[in-house]
Amino acid sequence: MMGLYVHIPFCRHKCIYCHFISGIPYNEERAERYIDFLLQEAKLYRFLYGHLHFHTLYLGGGTPSLLSERLLFRLVEGLSSLFTLEAEERTLEVNPEDVNEEHLTMWKKAGFTRLSLGFQAVQPELLAFLSRPLFDPDKTYEMVREKGFSKVSVDFIVGTPLLHTHKLLKWIRKHLPPHLSLYLLSCESGSTLAGLERQGLFSPPPEEFQAKQYLTLAKKLSCLYEWYEISNFSMGTQNRSLHNSLYWAYEPYIGLGIGASGFLSWKKFRYTNTIHLPLYERLLQKEHFPYGYEETLGEKTEKMEKLMLGLRTSEGIPLSTLKEWATEKGWQAFERTVQRLAPYLEYYEEKLILTPEGRMVANTLITELWCTLEPFL
Repeated sequence: MMGLYVHIPFCRHKCIYCHFISGIPYNEERAERYIDFLLQEAKLYRFLYGHLHFHTLYLGGGTPSLLSERLLFRLVEGLSSLFTLEAEERTLEVNPEDVNEEHLTMWKKAGFTRLSLGFQAVQPELLAFLSRPLFDPDKTYEMVREKGFSKVSVDFIVGTPLLHTHKLLKWIRKHLPPHLSLYLLSCESGSTLAGLERQGLFSPPPEEFQAKQYLTLAKKLSCLYEWYEISNFSMGTQNRSLHNSLYWAYEPYIGLGIGASGFLSWKKFRYTNTIHLPLYERLLQKEHFPYGYEETLGEKTEKMEKLMLGLRTSEGIPLSTLKEWATEKGWQAFERTVQRLAPYLEYYEEKLILTPEGRMVANTLITELWCTLEPFL
């Protein structure tokens, strides 16, 4: 399978926690010019690799739901003329304030089969802290479902004392969205929160508090949902995000737009586009790929990424794969590390997986496992 990601960087305003390439004020003329360049970038891939078949399409941002009907159709139709866009899954990221009858009809008409709703919170006081506009979560969600969108994901930010977990769980149990994504509040570089932290005006919640709150929520949700990736929960395998699952399964994808990343598995090539819009435009005007970073993956890097991505999921990584990688001595050292890191890791059905507690310290565990394995590869 192969995915196509398109980054739309426009927003009404940049939320304080957001560290993505976003926040560019929206207007029709600016957005139309950007779409011109997105299609020019797509043509470069068409010229180099031919008529590619994409099984998933994902419009992320930013706020893709800001696009007018004219521009949204121009983008989708332009991409469809260059590639084959399979109907398996077409996802649009949507801000709740954009949800209305007219927009829902437009998104369905444009062929989107899945909406990713950026609720972030259901409490008014938490929405205010996150610099998000107030909205009615019950009415918004019900409107989406009544319009016939059966594939719906809802995003929430957790890991803050302002969150009343019982209120969030009550809302989820009432509506049972097919898919949930829970993200910890963080002060990532490039966000307003990070700037406030540097000035001593904001202190992030302690990691121990965040891990405990997240784990409590995750364990309660696991009675209803499949916790199939560290940040993602689905109502059965049929409601998993196919597009994001491509990333974790080490499948190829192409990213279009500023800051977008891609992975061309057949070339073992990974890239991230420049984050600077003027440079992005200049490079495309010269018919150059707008890369800000590019890397041809070596064998060790490829194995490290497969270990990292596999352990993020409930599928884990097959023991047969690990044994193929390492010498006998290396496998023995690896097993000793796994035993030492119990109860954060376990073997299950001939696979190595993280326990629920292990998912809270995944980066540390993966680093330790890789440091054990790498010398023996």
